[in-house]
Amino acid sequence: MAHYHCYIPRPDQSVSSRHDIEAADDTEAMLMAWRVAALSEEVPSIEVWSCARLVGRLAQPKDPTAS
Repeated sequence: MAHYHCYIPRPDQSVSSRHDIEAADDTEAMLMAWRVAALSEEVPSIEVWSCARLVGRLAQPKDPTAS
């Protein structure tokens, strides 16, 4: 298992919160990060890092029915 950090950025690119996760690989880490982001409508995006390496960024899809 590898250690990953999930960061939730603010609009000014500062970090609003951090979540630490353990995952078997990058793919599993990204799936776990998506679950973290999906728990709240307040999370517009999440970044997944392994030490200094950016694994990926996820943005919550916008609801097409929202006004």
